[in-house]
Amino acid sequence: MAACDVELAAAIPLIKEAEAAVDCLNVNAINEFKSFSTLATGLDFVTKAVLLLNKKEKKNYSWDNCKKMIKDPNKFIQELRTFDKENIDDWILKEMDGILA
Repeated sequence: MAACDVELAAAIPLIKEAEAAVDCLNVNAINEFKSFSTLATGLDFVTKAVLLLNKKEKKNYSWDNCKKMIKDPNKFIQELRTFDKENIDDWILKEMDGILA
């Protein structure tokens, strides 16, 4: 039980950071982002993580697929704000470990 408490204590600040990051998003920022023809180095990890978490994507982590996900910025931002962080599939968590490592 103590190990769970330690993991939870470590996770809470990360969750708060993620929520703050979502709160900073706006339609103009999403529109600017999706106008990029290619991704800067390192952003592929971000888009893969969002595709995994938001769309449960298993294979297609391409920039084109990401642009489809953010096609409607208002809808995308709302999906992020209402994301169910309490119920993430185990296979997604395993994939996320590889991204965050």
